Amino acid sequence: MAVLSWQLSAFVTAGVEIVTDNPDSVPCRRVMTAAHDVKGYARRVP
Repeated sequence: MAVLSWQLSAFVTAGVEIVTDNPDSVPCRRVMTAAHDVKGYARRVP
């Protein structure tokens, strides 16, 4: 399961936070966001 949320702050205009419980999907999500020039990050939450 992955959860997407948009982050807005004074320093970053827009970004995506991807939170997943699958450790194998984190590297894939990071590559996909980088390949599409999307600001943000992916992380695993147990």
